[in-house]
Amino acid sequence: MAVPDHGNQSLPFYKAAEHLGQGWKVNPFVKPKPGETITIMDVESPGMIQHIWMATEPKWRGNCHACILRFYWDDEKDPSVEVTLTDLFTVGHDLFARVSSLAVIMNPMAALNCYWPMSFPKHAKVTFTNEGDNELGLLTYQITYAKLKIPENIGFFHAQWRKFAIDPLSPDYIILDGVKGQCKYVGTFLA
Repeated sequence: MAVPDHGNQSLPFYKAAEHLGQGWKVNPFVKPKPGETITIMDVESPGMIQHIWMATEPKWRGNCHACILRFYWDDEKDPSVEVTLTDLFTVGHDLFARVSSLAVIMNPMAALNCYWPMSFPKHAKVTFTNEGDNELGLLTYQITYAKLKIPENIGFFHAQWRKFAIDPLSPDYIILDGVKGQCKYVGTFLA
């Protein structure tokens, strides 16, 4: 929804945007610098995220575990979702593997798709942070959402990423803890 900035050559598709106007992908990608946090969605309205599509450099190795997505619902100070870019889309160890499910589709050439419905009664904010040492050569994204009234009893999407080395002598690993209130557990991705 970027507004075209006529003649701004730093925007990749400024010439097409001059004629096509707002709604055209004026700035379809960013190049996050080390330590930089970019807000990729900030919507003040009730609604629901329906689809997230992201793509980055074809060679993820060593990059994407340093790329952190954070989702904040309504006026939260702490994110409900805090995950590495690739793990949200079921890419373990930054290695591509084809996935085709109702919730996640992982396509060749670094196309990450997520269809988890994510409701927000008042406000949604999504940020992307490059916690790596190098500039990310490319991050392309699209978040599709609908503005609509959200029922009071609807659940919120939560996800968390953890890195943990299992001790072979004590292989127990806690997947879910500290949950309060009524919820539905939809699964775990392990790599």
